[in-house]
Amino acid sequence: MRRGLGWACAGGLIGSLAIEMQVVRIFEMLPLFVDFLRIWRYFVLYVGLPMAAVALLVELTAQALRGENRVAGRGAATVVLGLGAGLAIAPGRVLARRPFSPSDGTIHAELVAVLLVCLLGGYLLSRFLVRERRPGPWGVAPVLLVFMLVGAARYLRLPEPRGDRAEIEAALRPTDRRVLLLGVDGATWRVIDPMLDRGELPNFARVIAEGARGTLQSTVSPIQPLTNSASGGMRSPVLWSTVISGREPKDHGILDMEVTFVPGLEEPLPFRLPIESDRLSYLPANAGMRRVKSLWQIFSEYGRTVGSVAWWPSWPIEDVNGFIVSDRYRGEIEGAGRVMPAELVERYGLPGLTRAFSVGNVFVSCDGDETDGTAIPQHVTNLFKWDNLAMVLGPMLAEGEEWDFLSIYVKGPDVAQHQFWEFHDPESVGGLRSAEVDYDPIEAVYRHVDDMLGSLLAVLDDSTDLIIISDHGAGPWEEEHGWILDLWSKGKARNLWSGNHRVEGVFMMWGPDIEAGTVLEDPVHLVDAAPTALYLMGFPLAEEMPGKARLDGVRREVLRNRPPLRVASYEVESRRSSFQVDPEMDEDLEAELRSLGYLN
Repeated sequence: MRRGLGWACAGGLIGSLAIEMQVVRIFEMLPLFVDFLRIWRYFVLYVGLPMAAVALLVELTAQALRGENRVAGRGAATVVLGLGAGLAIAPGRVLARRPFSPSDGTIHAELVAVLLVCLLGGYLLSRFLVRERRPGPWGVAPVLLVFMLVGAARYLRLPEPRGDRAEIEAALRPTDRRVLLLGVDGATWRVIDPMLDRGELPNFARVIAEGARGTLQSTVSPIQPLTNSASGGMRSPVLWSTVISGREPKDHGILDMEVTFVPGLEEPLPFRLPIESDRLSYLPANAGMRRVKSLWQIFSEYGRTVGSVAWWPSWPIEDVNGFIVSDRYRGEIEGAGRVMPAELVERYGLPGLTRAFSVGNVFVSCDGDETDGTAIPQHVTNLFKWDNLAMVLGPMLAEGEEWDFLSIYVKGPDVAQHQFWEFHDPESVGGLRSAEVDYDPIEAVYRHVDDMLGSLLAVLDDSTDLIIISDHGAGPWEEEHGWILDLWSKGKARNLWSGNHRVEGVFMMWGPDIEAGTVLEDPVHLVDAAPTALYLMGFPLAEEMPGKARLDGVRREVLRNRPPLRVASYEVESRRSSFQVDPEMDEDLEAELRSLGYLN
């Protein structure tokens, strides 16, 4: 039985990796296998492997307790304790402590170091636990359980308030500077640079020439680390919450696209369980889950006026000194609690702006049938419809309202790249599409964003600094597994989405405080955006924020006159998450996430 269990564990591991690496993708030519493969993957990853690990733990523990062989028992205890401690503590000590990028070699080195230290600790503990032939009922399993609880506690614990209001107020510097933070979902140099070389995107070109540019290194979620997932392990509401708070997911509390409601639990699990059950319910994550302050709240609390347009997530609306058009506003006449103050709806004719959208505002519609990928599906048109509202409304509010800090979020590039990468780079998908479309919808969306950027630049005064950031980049879905394309390209099955996320994104700064023509050599992390905005606004940097202000793009004269100050934290009092339900929108938002492949 022991040998059979070993072969089952090995086979399950190999099968799971094969599915994740798409080695078995060739079998998707047979539609009957698709559901089977999905079920098999979840069974192996979330049922089979944990059960195999428990069985191995029990076997090794039994050997140690029986004292069959002191050396063998001690070795078993060392492996179990050491690897168990390493796997439990490493995410809390490394991945959850700092920005994580697969291309960062120091992260890998730290992970190895943590595992080696834990192995040494396991050996020392084993000498104590396996001194005799029968070490007693304590054994190694309870110790391993303690390690696991410690690791979980480090990741899920609530942030502790460390801030002092008097200290913060003393460190504030009077300044007339304003900051506009523009978030462009999925923006990538992979698309922007070739267009710049052709003389397109004049407003992006101006920002780069007169300001600073750098490459973003996005953060891969410990909960969704698989590169072949529908987000490449980079979940947008998680990432944008990191940008607007300057804190890691373990601190701000938004860990996934959706949450899971489990019967008997008062609060939902902060992630979607990978199972389907009538007893479980899933809802999109919202800003009520955030356990730390946003930049809107920080600036508001200390006398500055703020605004936000469509930031994801920004509903339920927080009480701020200014205005918020949340990510859940969809053109309702009354605003339905998704716009604050409600007068903005009538003042700017928001429902009319939404209804005026047509596909032609963004790109030329392709003739054809949605089933063969040559038409623009309705769900994609709807996503561009809401995004167009933000693109039109952002410059209007930037010009017509009072603000010191304004954040604007646009989703268009990410939507287009998921759906239309094959038209941007047909060779990257092996020519799977039969239709010949002499048009690039992705570049058309970037032109639309560039037009909006031009409208913003036209209304910004000489006291405003601009930060542009993406949450991740983009590329073809099959790029990392292109060697198997020939094996299955003759089949009928195909991905519904031809593009997916990449770690490398974009970062730009522009304005009176920014050194023109600067290229930031060090990678930019998502947690760098908030400290940079704080510095430009004359606010002290917070030690609890793991990122750094990108002062390498700031003019030296500004740095001499305004060296950065620091405070411990902006969290003066405890803040608990409070998930809220929005029946009218939750179902629509889930459909949008599913249409982009995030929930499939």
